[in-house]
Amino acid sequence: MSCLGTFFALPAPLYETLAGTTTDAALREIQEAELEPMEELEDSELCCGMDCAWDALHRCCSDGSLESDGSDRALPFMGGKLLGEGEGDIYNLLSADQVQRAALALEPLDEAWLRSRFAEVVAE
Repeated sequence: MSCLGTFFALPAPLYETLAGTTTDAALREIQEAELEPMEELEDSELCCGMDCAWDALHRCCSDGSLESDGSDRALPFMGGKLLGEGEGDIYNLLSADQVQRAALALEPLDEAWLRSRFAEVVAE
């Protein structure tokens, strides 16, 4: 099974709505009404689809599995508030502070680092 993923930059009102979501049913409604239309914009300012690269990047930026190593570079994949899991989807909501920390941790990583880390992850 592929691990697909999408990053969303949320407007403040939508962030607040999601932060207050307490049920998978409510989350699914927001996904259908708000997130799926954003996803259709593909790589707009508000949405960045990672497609099948999600799995490899997730592993490279974490402990090599799908578990967090606690680092800031793992935040986009495993950080924030877990909103819910349903129909194979997992939603993590990161605060502005967490996004900033992740950006700082990911900024120095380049293609050479990613190739080297991927080789380590595949070898594990």
